[in-house]
Amino acid sequence: MVVVGYLAAGDLLVELSASAAGPADVVTLDRLADAVAAALDEVAAHCARPGAGTVSPSDFPLAGLSRDDLAAFLTAVTSRRAAPSGTDPAGVDSEGTAE
Repeated sequence: MVVVGYLAAGDLLVELSASAAGPADVVTLDRLADAVAAALDEVAAHCARPGAGTVSPSDFPLAGLSRDDLAAFLTAVTSRRAAPSGTDPAGVDSEGTAE
């Protein structure tokens, strides 16, 4: 059995195939396809819930982060991404002068 997943034009496509698929194999592939579709629907529903996309220290066990460490890191990353080009998150431009 071969399972191939890929993105095409922003859509996730999953192809299931088996060599020499007979009638029993077709039924099995149909059931597997239905199960994969149901699982992906569950993932999509989870991602659409309020609060989805949040992380906790348990998501990064090897980093050894506390909740406060993780919050500080995420704040720094978010601030850096939101800062205008040529400035740092503290509002100091690339010349070292406050804005």
